[in-house]
Amino acid sequence: MNYTLAKSIADYLVGELREHCLPGFCQVAGGLRREKADVHDIEIVCIPAPGMPRPEFGQKRIFTSYLDLALYRLECAGRLGRREKDGPRQKQIAINLDSFGVRTADRFFLDLFIVRPETWGIQFTLRTGPDVFSRKCVTPRRNKGFLPDDCEYIRGETRIERSGETVPLPDEENFLDLLGLGWIEPRDRAAYVEAHS
Repeated sequence: MNYTLAKSIADYLVGELREHCLPGFCQVAGGLRREKADVHDIEIVCIPAPGMPRPEFGQKRIFTSYLDLALYRLECAGRLGRREKDGPRQKQIAINLDSFGVRTADRFFLDLFIVRPETWGIQFTLRTGPDVFSRKCVTPRRNKGFLPDDCEYIRGETRIERSGETVPLPDEENFLDLLGLGWIEPRDRAAYVEAHS
C-alpha cells in the first residue's frame, strides 16, 4: 500500500487508540515511521493507560483494559477484523480495508505492540526497524553490532541488562545513546547500517 494511504489509516487508528494510552505513548513504528513508499502493515507501539472498564450487566466479554475495549469497538464498527494474534504484549489484527474505501485482495494488518514504560525506548527503536538496524542494536560490538559488550539483550522480554540489572530505557534517545549512536532519523537508519558495516 502506498505511504499516503497507509498513513491516513494509521492516523485514524492512532486517533481512536491514543486516549486509552499514556499521553504520548501510542505511536506509529515500522516502515510507515521510516516513510517507506510501499508499506506492508501498520505497526503501533503503545503503553495502555491503567485501569479496566467496569463490566456491565449481561456483558459476555470482559475487557482487561480500556485499550482492549477500544479495539473491540473498532471491530464492531467494521474497521478491524479477525485477530491473528491476541496476546497480552502483541496483537495482530486484520484491517478491513473496505471500510476505508480501499478495494484490494491483499491482506493488511495492524500489528499492535503493548509495552512497559521502562522498555519503551528499546521497543520503539526495534519496532521502527528496519530489521538490519534492529538486529545490530541488540548484537554485541564484539560480534559487529552496536550493543556495548557489558550489556546483554534479553530477547523474550525485549530489555537490556547490565551487571544483572535491567537498564531503564524510557526514551528512544536513551537507547540510541546507550549504543553510542546518538539520534538517527528513522528514514536514515538503513543507510546508517550500510555506511557502518
